[in-house]
Amino acid sequence: MTWFLESFWAWLICGACLEVVCLVCWKTFALESGGLTSRAGKGIAAGMLGILLLALGGIVLERLVVTPREEILETLDLACRAFESNDSAQVKRYIASSQRDILPRVDLYMGMVRFTEVRLRQIQVHVNSYTSPMTAKVECFGVAWFEGQGTTAMLPYKQYAASFRLGLVREADGWKVENIEGDPQKPLGHE
Repeated sequence: MTWFLESFWAWLICGACLEVVCLVCWKTFALESGGLTSRAGKGIAAGMLGILLLALGGIVLERLVVTPREEILETLDLACRAFESNDSAQVKRYIASSQRDILPRVDLYMGMVRFTEVRLRQIQVHVNSYTSPMTAKVECFGVAWFEGQGTTAMLPYKQYAASFRLGLVREADGWKVENIEGDPQKPLGHE
């Protein structure tokens, strides 16, 4: 049922369908028994108003509640922006504390290339709320555009595209990448 908290469309569609049902009931019962002034007409009108308020309240609730899936998508977007800013300190903020041996490699790789654009597509998030701390698996397709720097200025390609499986863990200051599955050393078409 989290899809009621993931998108306002669920509230909107359910509210609209129930309103249509009420309109059909009103046309069928209330008009035959005296219109809006009849007891049936007033009941149906009150029901329609209640459904409208419930749908609007649900839309407000959906906007106020941030689900773990939405937090993860925001984290991935911010991590992409950190790569695009070419700031290794910002990129390190999205690496789990259990993976501190990776941090020196971040500085090394960020010194080799200057990222111009980083995009993730086809993102599928699977949250495991039964673990402590909460974990998630993310499957996505990523593309990075970059230019070589220093000794890597003459790289034979300027982009990297691959499918990834990311393992994330929820730490005190947000979601962090704990592991990456895939082969980040081989760009597509350059095996």
